[in-house]
Amino acid sequence: MEAADILPVLQERVATVPGGRDLDGRPLIVVVVQPWINGHLDTALRYYLSLFSPETRQSGLCVVLDAQRSTWKTTKSVMHKVFEILDVNIGTMLIVRLDVFWDKQRVENCTKSRTEGEPIFVPLSRIHKYVAHDQLPVDLGGSWTYSHEQWIHNRVRVEEFIKSSENAVSDMEKLRQHLINNQDLLKHSTADIVLTVSGEKFNIVIEHVKKVSQTGQMVCQRIDKIYADQGQLFPQDVLDTKETLDRYMRILHDKMMIVVDCWNGVQKKVDCIKEMRYLEQGIKHVVNWILGPGEEMLNGKQQVGYDIVSAEEYKRNHEAFELQCRDTYGHYAELLHKINSLSTTNSQCYKDLLAQRDFMDFVCRSFATRLERRRNLLITSARFFRLVAEYFQTTSDVYETLVMGTDIEALESPDHTLVQLREQQENIEQIERDLVKEGEKLSDMLSMPVKNAMGVALNVDYEADIVNVSEILEMTKARCQLFCDSVELQRLTLQQVSYVLNYETDASQAIQWLEDLYHVLLKSHYHVGSDAEEIQAQKEEHQAFQETAKGTYDYGCQLLNAALALRQSCKLTETRNATLANSLWQSWKQLDDISQEQLTRLRVSAVYHRNVDKYCGQLRELMETVQTIQDENNNNTSKHKGRLRKCLVSREKILLEVGRTVRLGRMLKTRLREPLCVQHKNEDLRYLNESAVDSVCQKLAVVTELAEQLDFTLSGLAQSTVTHVLDDSNGNVTQASFDKVLLHICKQHSPTYVYTYIGYYRRIVSVL
Repeated sequence: MEAADILPVLQERVATVPGGRDLDGRPLIVVVVQPWINGHLDTALRYYLSLFSPETRQSGLCVVLDAQRSTWKTTKSVMHKVFEILDVNIGTMLIVRLDVFWDKQRVENCTKSRTEGEPIFVPLSRIHKYVAHDQLPVDLGGSWTYSHEQWIHNRVRVEEFIKSSENAVSDMEKLRQHLINNQDLLKHSTADIVLTVSGEKFNIVIEHVKKVSQTGQMVCQRIDKIYADQGQLFPQDVLDTKETLDRYMRILHDKMMIVVDCWNGVQKKVDCIKEMRYLEQGIKHVVNWILGPGEEMLNGKQQVGYDIVSAEEYKRNHEAFELQCRDTYGHYAELLHKINSLSTTNSQCYKDLLAQRDFMDFVCRSFATRLERRRNLLITSARFFRLVAEYFQTTSDVYETLVMGTDIEALESPDHTLVQLREQQENIEQIERDLVKEGEKLSDMLSMPVKNAMGVALNVDYEADIVNVSEILEMTKARCQLFCDSVELQRLTLQQVSYVLNYETDASQAIQWLEDLYHVLLKSHYHVGSDAEEIQAQKEEHQAFQETAKGTYDYGCQLLNAALALRQSCKLTETRNATLANSLWQSWKQLDDISQEQLTRLRVSAVYHRNVDKYCGQLRELMETVQTIQDENNNNTSKHKGRLRKCLVSREKILLEVGRTVRLGRMLKTRLREPLCVQHKNEDLRYLNESAVDSVCQKLAVVTELAEQLDFTLSGLAQSTVTHVLDDSNGNVTQASFDKVLLHICKQHSPTYVYTYIGYYRRIVSVL
């Protein structure tokens, strides 16, 4: 049902939808009760009901029956008619009557609590309890602005758009079916015709759809403008209508997108067919070039060269040929990429294209494999001949410079030359290993079969090249053996020379050590101690010093002997070795002389101090014995004559040794004041071993004093003996009495004792 079909009914205004809402938000439907409206009321209400969305109808409608100018019977008939048409969609029904009606009927139902779905009778003055004043139309005393003619006009425009959009959707569906059906007719020959016909239809339909869409937008804009000018909210029927318009516009847009996608699919398929035609032609071109000119040019290039110059020339020619193949490779890669980028289909055309692609891929890969094999073969050949030339040149240079051109006698640093020789030998060995590896690799590559782009084996003869490579490898191995022998001999010689220089350098260091020890001995080890213990410690330290010096000398001798043996083995001059040996001997001789002198001084000093201490002790013991004899001799002379005789004998022995010790001390004192070597005589050595000399002098004084004390004690003992004899001669001291005493002594004692007493006697006579 459309507004254009029931336009007279709508113009009679038997019912209107002014746009207002009751207090519960339900849209208003105003029905003016008139006797003649029953025939049109059904059509109008059903049309109005179709304007609302299902959600709005479910929420309910507010029906207002304007019965102010009708009878109760007519009102009741219309009320039943409305209930019959709208049924459950009625949320509220308000029946407006004049106030006189309520006075006559005396009915108070307008004040009772309403029941859902039941009509409410209300006077116009109290309708504001159910509908706000600004939601009521002017006819019912409200302020809501409503133009029924404008409303009909808008509805006609809306329904025209809806009808146009439905027709447009139908046209687009037909176009879509047409495009889908024609896709199966697309072939290489008819693709352009089908695309032209379908394009014309597509453009017509799309233009019509765009016009319909513009019409719908204009209708929406007009409705928005009307209510914006009135300053009122959109009525519920307008909101539902706008929602319907939006839904149809979305349908148009979605359907148009579907048709556009379908049309794009047709165009894509046509483009794909054209692309396949182009790809097939490209595949044919690539395959024909590879199997034709490519194979012919590659078959004419089989040589690998016989030296570095020819190998490099063949390599450059092959690189130029590869540049010629670059365009074909690029075309092949482009075709492969485009074919792989095509959307997967099950069409026979696509399957044929895939088969052609696989064949082209096989041919190109086979040709590229052969081309790469040729390139690797030439690279290996060039590398092999380059290594051969480098090996022969390097071995010649090393042999001339480091083997034959080396003067062994003039080498100052054979280690550096040895390192150079070792590095060069390692470098040559590495070159030789690389050469053999590349030669074997080249022989293996030449022995492999050659196939063309179709995979068919070709008859290519590389026998002469294989023989040439084998001969070069044999020559290289023979030269390597001769070179290694020469280098090994030179290396051994250089090692021996290095050992000679190292040994002689270490021997020079040993000489320097001996010189240092010599100066250390003169500076720090000349001192002699003051007592036996200190001298013993110095002697032990000096002996350790001597052992160090002796070990240094032996170390230098061993080094020089080893260097001499190596010089004789290498047939080198022995001048430097003899000079170093003489210097070593002189240094050792000089150090050993003063070392022995110092050791002698220490030993003599130790003997001297031990003897002096021993003799001093013996003298003291003898003095104590004599003192004891003297004390006892005052009481009984005859009883201790034997003991006195023993003391005199001991005294003779001790004094003899003391005399020797005194002479030794004097000589030692003189010797200690002298320097250890001649070079130091002119130096000021006033305080050299001064403490040792003082100690010697002190001990000389002590032993001399003890000897004198012993003599004095023995002198006292002799005097007492003589006095006792003289007392026996009645006190007459004469020459005869002394002779008597002397005779008595001679009979009792030894000659030495007699001589001693003669001395004492002379002293007594001088005293008396």
